[in-house]
Amino acid sequence: RAYRGVREEEVAKLVRRVEEERAHGGGVVRLSELLGGFAKDVNGRIMLGVRASGAAGWRAKVDALLEEANALLGAFHVGDYFPWLAWVAAVDGTDAKVSRAFERIDRILEEIVDVAASTGVGGCRCEDEAFVHVLLSLQRESSETGFRLSRDNVKALLEDLFGAGTDSTIIVLEWVMAELLRNKPVMQKLQQEIRRHYTKTSHLLMITEQDLPVMEYLRAVIKETMRLHPPGPLLVPRESMKHARVQDYHAPSGTRVIVNAWAIGRDPAAWEHVGEFWPERFINSKVDFRGQHSQLIPFGAGRRMCPGVGFTTTVVELTLANLVGHFDWAVPPSVVVDMEEAPGVTSRKRVPIYAVATVALHE
Repeated sequence: RAYRGVREEEVAKLVRRVEEERAHGGGVVRLSELLGGFAKDVNGRIMLGVRASGAAGWRAKVDALLEEANALLGAFHVGDYFPWLAWVAAVDGTDAKVSRAFERIDRILEEIVDVAASTGVGGCRCEDEAFVHVLLSLQRESSETGFRLSRDNVKALLEDLFGAGTDSTIIVLEWVMAELLRNKPVMQKLQQEIRRHYTKTSHLLMITEQDLPVMEYLRAVIKETMRLHPPGPLLVPRESMKHARVQDYHAPSGTRVIVNAWAIGRDPAAWEHVGEFWPERFINSKVDFRGQHSQLIPFGAGRRMCPGVGFTTTVVELTLANLVGHFDWAVPPSVVVDMEEAPGVTSRKRVPIYAVATVALHE
């Protein structure tokens, strides 16, 4: 798989950061903050070939702009629900805010592309070649193939990778750890699966991507997390190009449909024990979240499916296996895990996670 080495290196660094922070913090770690930094570092290396934190300070700028973009996308825009009132966005300043945010994001993406174009691949191994360099290579080759990959195409693809890959990775990792902290029997069962596998490998301190296919309960835990906490509760709106009929429903041309993935995942007609965190429902089940089963579509389905699904799934599996394998986790005394979602277009946790980590595996 592309960028496997980058993912495994960054997960190993995350484990070391947890060890260091727990040693200096009496066992308590700022788990949400560590997971957020980790996701951005992985994306930074894949995008630029270096960790985002070392790329001339652009990560802080992009963080702020992504937060602003999420807030704008999650806000109520009357024109989305009543098209004949779309003019309100021009009056209340929404259009101007979106334009200013776009201009700032575009300037940062221009900087990234300019730096990449001036530095080249930089001696990276072929399989770890930065995504921006791959896109620039395709742009240069486009004149020979007749397909035109414009500079705007390059910037849009970079933004998609960073936005979709980073945000969805952070969201799923936060929620899966929150659910495990609240459900100790599930945590213990997952640890047993992972730690049994540690004893069968030659790399005792690191679960690698080649180890993941045999971890059925790990995948079940992640599926159950995405059922209850899809990264985007409301999927990207769809609009019918012509009159369509779906079973007994008629959709005239121009009908806009917003799919509520959050409600589908909690539909008692589709799921048993709908309010429980019960990963066992996915054992020996073919139901997956890659768009083939309509009862579980946290990333959408079809051609407009979230582009970060493959990246997010691999990173989450690898990260969770190593965090749960290396450490025993608990909630700090007198602390209750808050399960409220923050407002916005994505389902970020409202309150960051602080957890007590105890080293369970030693070299």
